[in-house]
Amino acid sequence: MSISRFFVSKDEIIGDSVSITDKETLRHIKALRLRPKERIYILDGDSEYEAEIKDFLPNCVQAHILSKQEIPRLPVQITLFQGIPKHPKMEKVVEACSSFGIAEIVPLVCERSPAKGMKIERLQKIALSSALSGRLVKISEPVNLTSLKRPEEDTLFLVAWEEEKKRRIRDLSLSKPNIWVVIGPEGGLTDKEVAYLEGLGGITICLFETLFKTEYAGLILITALLYELSAI
Repeated sequence: MSISRFFVSKDEIIGDSVSITDKETLRHIKALRLRPKERIYILDGDSEYEAEIKDFLPNCVQAHILSKQEIPRLPVQITLFQGIPKHPKMEKVVEACSSFGIAEIVPLVCERSPAKGMKIERLQKIALSSALSGRLVKISEPVNLTSLKRPEEDTLFLVAWEEEKKRRIRDLSLSKPNIWVVIGPEGGLTDKEVAYLEGLGGITICLFETLFKTEYAGLILITALLYELSAI
């Protein structure tokens, strides 16, 4: 039987003890009908702990840590700026890309993004349940594309654009420790938006000869990056 895995905040781990207080996690534990002395895995975003349940309190489950293992990091810190698509496609993006353990997903308000807002809380829950690598991706509040600033020198800034026909990932040097990736919404980025991003140091790239739906483009680009970095 597989052992259940739960995310906790770092301040819930003290020495060899962990106190689980998140209400949704507690509901999940109750639904699984876990009992004292059963084994569980605890994750805090950096490490994975094997633990044994010790006690059930009214608003807390206490467990004793048996072992600790560091969670492997990706060779680069990837931030995905995803042009906000129609509902529920953003949820698909978060679900797929969270499994890689990238650093951050930023919903990007573009000219072709729908006017209706998103529920960031729901996206955060999806990221939590989809973090197969054990590293929890940060889901940021939406930002306007035109409010983006030039990244630091240690960041490679990539802009996926269907009008770029020549430059591919394999043509680039991937030596920088941080990578920003911009994916447009349905209909893509406008020429004006691409020009703005290029002015910030963005490098336009094409994925493949085929056009991909926006909810798959980020996943494909991240996969290609990790392949070139020999991380998969």
